[in-house]
Amino acid sequence: MTKNATSVYKYLDNEKINYQIVTHPPVYTAEQADKYVQVYQFARTKNLFLNAVCKIKLEK
Repeated sequence: MTKNATSVYKYLDNEKINYQIVTHPPVYTAEQADKYVQVYQFARTKNLFLNAVCKIKLEK
């Protein structure tokens, strides 16, 4: 796990934000990722969006 990932998880934990980590091989589209997450029920988001939002909040 990278230092940045650890910071994001710590922020989510401190804010009591529920999350689930789902890993899969690299893919280029959300549609390609769908085959790896069929058994999960959640709102799908891309990690680039999540990282950008968390980075902004962590830097404040």
